[in-house]
Amino acid sequence: MRRTLLVIALAVAFAVPARAQTAAPDEQTIADAYTYLLARAFVVRQEHTDLKEAGVAYNTIKYNPLGSADFVNPNFDVAYLEAWFAIDDKTAAILEVPKIEGRYYTAQILDEWGEVIANINERTVPSRPYGKFALVGPGSNAAIPADAARLELHSAKAKMLARVELKTDKDGAVRLQRAFKLATIGKPTIAPAAPIKMFTNKELMGAELFEGAEPLMTSALDVMPRAAELQQKVRSVAKYIASGPDSRAKVDKLLREKVVPQFQEYALTRSAPYRNHWVGAGITGNFGGDFRLRTSVNFAGLWANNTDEVIYFVATRDSEEKPLDGSGSYVMHFTPDRLARIFRILTRARFRLSI
Repeated sequence: MRRTLLVIALAVAFAVPARAQTAAPDEQTIADAYTYLLARAFVVRQEHTDLKEAGVAYNTIKYNPLGSADFVNPNFDVAYLEAWFAIDDKTAAILEVPKIEGRYYTAQILDEWGEVIANINERTVPSRPYGKFALVGPGSNAAIPADAARLELHSAKAKMLARVELKTDKDGAVRLQRAFKLATIGKPTIAPAAPIKMFTNKELMGAELFEGAEPLMTSALDVMPRAAELQQKVRSVAKYIASGPDSRAKVDKLLREKVVPQFQEYALTRSAPYRNHWVGAGITGNFGGDFRLRTSVNFAGLWANNTDEVIYFVATRDSEEKPLDGSGSYVMHFTPDRLARIFRILTRARFRLSI
């Protein structure tokens, strides 16, 4: 009896505990986590793309030539400029906006998730529509010039898209475009863009998105009210994927066969009002807790401004509800009465319409 008990005790003492299995997240958790994280991936992809371009660097303005469409969200009726701001706790970026009168303009600043931080123009900040602005990080103690207005970013980086209306004076618009200036106070320590596997909108990532989830999330503060909840969902899915090849394959299959197609269909036909094969006139720029809408907007047109500045319409399908194809030709037809009505509406509008 004693011998038997001793054998049992030794067996228990030296037994190797079985590896605890990671519980599989349900489909909705996986879909929510994927859709949420994809918004950040679109921004990081663009950061990598921008900085590969010759002459592009952090804290340097890129003055786009008139008529060019080789950048995100081009408009042919404006002189366009863009920049990536990058600062740290001890430094600031100083943006100088020229005085502009009698024509539309805005300096739109967005965070690293695609949320609008500010628009600098006479409509949104009539008390200071031009001049020097000191862009600093959250809670920064950086010393800034007395003549600069403090503008606090959401994280260490931000993107600026600025536009100056051409009207009938292209040369004047270009002079104003070139009058935007950017400098830094101090020499900031700049973290490189978060690592990411490059992808296209046609071929979105699958399970590999979660393999770089932590750097994507922790490299930029998300001000969305639901961020903490959604980031925990991301971590639970990432942990399950990392638990073994079978788990990864299961999630990847779900993403590619169900989640991604459903997201693409939602983004192009249901993320905003859909009428006559156009999707648009929905909320953009600042999204509250609607993470699906934010990711849809980043997917369809990154760096969207808010609806106080612009209303977007996107053509996604033809008259037979087939997706638009770049190899085809399409004609927009308006009856005379509708065309006249559209013209009257647009000429009275105080916002910009982007098609």
